[in-house]
Amino acid sequence: MQSSLQFAEVVEEELIARHNCNLKGIYLFWNMVDKRERTESYESWNRVIQKAELHLLESRIPDTKRYNKELSSLKNSIFRSTLFPPDNRQIKGSGLCELIEELCAVTHLDASHTL
Repeated sequence: MQSSLQFAEVVEEELIARHNCNLKGIYLFWNMVDKRERTESYESWNRVIQKAELHLLESRIPDTKRYNKELSSLKNSIFRSTLFPPDNRQIKGSGLCELIEELCAVTHLDASHTL
């Protein structure tokens, strides 16, 4: 986590703040959130992120085995694919819809054509 935050700070300071690239900002989000993990750990890191003046999205992607499902002739459903949308039964509770909606809001894109 520390190395990810240091990287984000360097990119923010050296590339974005100095206009050395076309990036408008860096937005962090929690992924692979383990429900068994104590909330205090996440909240402590959230304070570190806030103190570093980095953007943190509200969306959280849980850690779940459904993300390991690939396109296969033996399985009826696909979760991870760049060509096909995920099966509606698998997307429930994944946090992906919320993440996409939040990303669309931040980037001022229309979310009506996503997932």
